[in-house]
Amino acid sequence: MKKFLLLLMAAATFNANAALISLTTDKAIYNVGDTVTVTVSISGLFNNNVQTLITAYDTAFSFDNSVLQFIDNSIESLMPFGTQAIPTFPGGPTFPPELFSGRVEGTALFAESAGTLGSTAPQEGQSEVSLYRAQFLATSFGIDISPFTFLQNQFVDAAVGPLSPITATPATASFTIAQVPAPGTFALSLLALGGMFFARKRVKS
Repeated sequence: MKKFLLLLMAAATFNANAALISLTTDKAIYNVGDTVTVTVSISGLFNNNVQTLITAYDTAFSFDNSVLQFIDNSIESLMPFGTQAIPTFPGGPTFPPELFSGRVEGTALFAESAGTLGSTAPQEGQSEVSLYRAQFLATSFGIDISPFTFLQNQFVDAAVGPLSPITATPATASFTIAQVPAPGTFALSLLALGGMFFARKRVKS
């Protein structure tokens, strides 16, 4: 019996360790002044047709403030535990489907959440679960930059429980921030010639 339980625990751990936590951006190329929207998701939740259901997560990532500026109040849960309030009993008070918290301290963004009882149902059948998103302002030029680094990337597998949080494999995005295109020399020359033409025409008249 003990050996059987150990095998079950090993199988659950193997399944959870296959999970990938990723940070993606909405575009590959931005201009200085654009808004960069990042989304944090967990994928790889199936192994041998067995799905990992998430009951909580604890994440943090750093960002390079020489090229990005965090936009205040832009951290938003993507409701991985659903949107419906969960009643304690029929006709009784309800609980929100999750307890979400997001904040920025210095150059690190922290986001954690715990689902209430029965809130894993929206994840069933999903190979990827979006957790939350945040927005940054592109402030400086950079080519193929990778300004994000995961500092914390743990979640709780419903099959294992909160006493043994799982560390997911991290992956972050790279992208380019281009300078806002300036008017070309040829266009400026045309404008100058046009100005001289109209000025000469005014003098003659």
